[in-house]
Amino acid sequence: MQTGALEEIVIASITMLTFIVAGVSDWRSREVDPRIWIAPIVVGIIFNFFYITFQAYDKTILLLQIGIAIFFVLTIAILVFAVNLLGGADFMAISTFVSLYPFNRLAIVKSIILRNRYVFLFNLFPPVLWLLAIYSIIMLFIVIRNVICNLFVYRGIKEMKIPIHKKVFYMVFNRFMTIDEYMRKRFYYPVYVPGVVSRVTFDIYEDDIDWKKKLETLPKDTVIVVSWGIPMVSFLSISAIIYIVMYLLFYLSIA
Repeated sequence: MQTGALEEIVIASITMLTFIVAGVSDWRSREVDPRIWIAPIVVGIIFNFFYITFQAYDKTILLLQIGIAIFFVLTIAILVFAVNLLGGADFMAISTFVSLYPFNRLAIVKSIILRNRYVFLFNLFPPVLWLLAIYSIIMLFIVIRNVICNLFVYRGIKEMKIPIHKKVFYMVFNRFMTIDEYMRKRFYYPVYVPGVVSRVTFDIYEDDIDWKKKLETLPKDTVIVVSWGIPMVSFLSISAIIYIVMYLLFYLSIA
């Protein structure tokens, strides 16, 4: 195993442990203790600073990937703090991953990346792009699941007096379900209830319990449209773990 293998295993272990804990917490409560991220961020910054200073042979690719990673972190920051489309935990999760993997450490040695074309392709893009690509694939599966589940309530969808383009949008990105089913779910937020609410999405700071209290008097067979409060940190955690497994496999293949 090549020089630095122990360090790679330590960083990978820290990353996986952090994201497992955060992912489980987000899945259960949609909340993540911000203190979880502090130590990994500090470790990642220190480790990569020394790596850049003492071990990197070719800093051109490295600096380019860092620049791309910072761009995505800043974009996420805007979505969190300026637009309120994402939560603070989502921003911290991506920031932590970028701190630990700001660039592909295998990509700086030309003799390595030219040896295997698959390794070359893997290292061509910064880790954060792979993270978001894997996350996007997971989101695609959620969309497919929405469409399949919604097909089972097609009759209720057909009877809804809303424009066809809204029905299509809701069909893809949301769930149609009865009040009875909704009351048994967690972390679902109404986006369309006849005579009550009609919107595209929900506020990330809403409480699903408040909505259940507001809708509990409606007939149980009333069909409504709800949006799932996606546990983004949980799915980012899965994406991070998949990336790390891929990274270690490529690392071992060139060792």
